[in-house]
Amino acid sequence: MKPIFAFMLALAAAPVAAGSLPEQLSSDAVPHYQLVTPNLATGGQPSAETVAKLKEMGFKTVVNLRPGDEAPVVEKEKTAVESQGLRYVSIPITPGTFSADDVEAVRRVLDDESAAPVLLHCSSANRVGAVWGVIQRRRGRSLADAEAEARRIGLSSPAMIDAFHKVVDAVSPVEEPTAQGNAHRRQVDHRHDDVTGVAREHAAHHFLLAKDGGSIRLEIEGAGDTEARDRVREHLQAIARSFAAGDFSMPMHIHDQIPPGVDVMARRKAAIHYDYSRSEKGGVLRISTRDAEALAAIHEFLRFQIRDHGTNDSDRLR
Repeated sequence: MKPIFAFMLALAAAPVAAGSLPEQLSSDAVPHYQLVTPNLATGGQPSAETVAKLKEMGFKTVVNLRPGDEAPVVEKEKTAVESQGLRYVSIPITPGTFSADDVEAVRRVLDDESAAPVLLHCSSANRVGAVWGVIQRRRGRSLADAEAEARRIGLSSPAMIDAFHKVVDAVSPVEEPTAQGNAHRRQVDHRHDDVTGVAREHAAHHFLLAKDGGSIRLEIEGAGDTEARDRVREHLQAIARSFAAGDFSMPMHIHDQIPPGVDVMARRKAAIHYDYSRSEKGGVLRISTRDAEALAAIHEFLRFQIRDHGTNDSDRLR
């Protein structure tokens, strides 16, 4: 077994939000704090005590969406952050000024690997939610899904919701720069290759939706490479075990974000069945449930996989 694959099998035993950043913080420390990806946390205004410990918590960059004149704490935060040797980025946003340029400025920071891990915050996570929702729309999620994600992160005020719609309504997923979209896909493919031990060009990956759930099919292309076939089978069995335990750290690592649906799939794990079976060139992981909430989450998860892996599979039920 390849060392990297053995490492990822060990990683699969970690909690779904495993990583160097705190999984949870009190509302006094950071209102509406959420660990969105292993390298991104969002929330409202951190307390002075929290700001003083950001380096200790594992952050390297702080992105503040509050204008400098909004509160005295904004200017003090810059000094406190930079005194720890961390990077401080100010991208002031208000409902009246919110624009696609603001979203692009945030995206440039989030796409900079040297900046991670990042804390993205405003006063209450309201503006953060708006920015994150537009980013999700540009990544290919439906308008409804993007708004739901924005609200989950913290979008709440009527004024900011209106501002979100003005920006997101003018955004199409195809507007994402080709080079940036391709870079993200390459990163996903590279991490998936490391996890499975099989290069993408030598394997066929498919995600299919069904009335009671769906399936993940992974097979090698060509014949005779039994070593690669066996690694594919080991990978599918590993994710079957981790998913059944409510652990989705493996896809979180591959996609560098918490995939849609996994929070419900983890919470409703007892209602979901994972059945692995061999195929001639690899294997199939069948996912099924009779629980309506779990079923919707499974479909959301599989549709995300189709988009992010670019498999061109149909997102309709079979």
